[in-house]
Amino acid sequence: MKKNLVIIFILLGSNFFVFSQSLRKNIEAQLLERKILVLYQQGKLDDAIQLTEKVLTLTKNFPSVSSADLATAHYNTALLRKKRFQRDNKRISNEKLSLKELRKLWIQNRQDRKVSEKKFWAVIRIHKKVIRMPSLQLADAQTELAWLLFNPVKHYTIDIRDGIRLKRAEKLYSESIKLRESLLGKDSDEVISSVFSFAEFYTSQSYFEKAIPLYERFVAAIGKKHGKSKMILLPALRSLANIFVTTNNPSVARKFLVKISKITGKKEALPEPNIVLNKRLVNFRNWRTRDFRKHDYFDLSRLPASVVPRFYKDTRKYKYKRVLVKIISDASGNIISVEAKHKIKKLRKNAEKEVRTWKLKPFMHDGQKKGFIGYLIYYGTVGPKEKFD
Repeated sequence: MKKNLVIIFILLGSNFFVFSQSLRKNIEAQLLERKILVLYQQGKLDDAIQLTEKVLTLTKNFPSVSSADLATAHYNTALLRKKRFQRDNKRISNEKLSLKELRKLWIQNRQDRKVSEKKFWAVIRIHKKVIRMPSLQLADAQTELAWLLFNPVKHYTIDIRDGIRLKRAEKLYSESIKLRESLLGKDSDEVISSVFSFAEFYTSQSYFEKAIPLYERFVAAIGKKHGKSKMILLPALRSLANIFVTTNNPSVARKFLVKISKITGKKEALPEPNIVLNKRLVNFRNWRTRDFRKHDYFDLSRLPASVVPRFYKDTRKYKYKRVLVKIISDASGNIISVEAKHKIKKLRKNAEKEVRTWKLKPFMHDGQKKGFIGYLIYYGTVGPKEKFD
């Protein structure tokens, strides 16, 4: 039982602070560190964050502070900001909040992500340029920062992805895994956990070709080290099953469902395809070719940051809407079936007409091209004089 708890703790990520050594001599900082830990364990993130900022200030002003202690202070501040960012993102998605409450959360969310990223970058710079020694704290900072880079602030239904950020996230994940392998060995639980996180990153971007080998490595490593009946295998097995259902390969998906059934003792039904596949589009028109304030669709994920405020400014006037379209594609990536889901009839028709012209990058498995069953997101407008059905 104890061993299982250790594995689960590693996979979920450490929630404990790293305490600095030289600051033990500073009574005020020592007391603050203890208060921070208590507040964090009580779920009082707002209060804990205020104290971490104070500890960081004390650390910077502390005589003869070591680089390791400075990195630790930055790391703790960044980690708590990230935790609050995650908490608030869930609130924005799941809770019914007033517009005033949402605006307050959006502002705080953007600030938390900005500060957290800045502090994690500071930790990485200190380790790489000053300490110049491999350490687990550096690997942890790289993993945490990578997660932040591909999880943006939730704002309305808009999901703005920055290609540069995604490339940095991919590089950070790769570097953190290599660093952990060099320090702990390829089969350590920390490395296996990082491999799973890397696979989840690729799945979120619909890079199934890169995600599958990482999931398989995770499953093989856990099975070899801890047994094939461990509950911690379920997320990876379910992700694999979902990928193969989405790529229209149910026979392979059933093999993973059989493994899940052996662990849970319950029969597993084939999951419904639920992955959004916009990241695999290969012929989406450039935003400059159409004025998004006058036409029916545009790709928000490719809008430059300078254009985004104009979108928000026109939101009320043109009633921009997000339409979820269920699609089936052939092995070449051509869309052969569409079904839009929205209460506005015109938007449904426009979405279905437009999505039929899109094309997906084919999925390759065992040397064969596979089609898709999943969803695409279409953004359309309803003019100020148009009404709902």
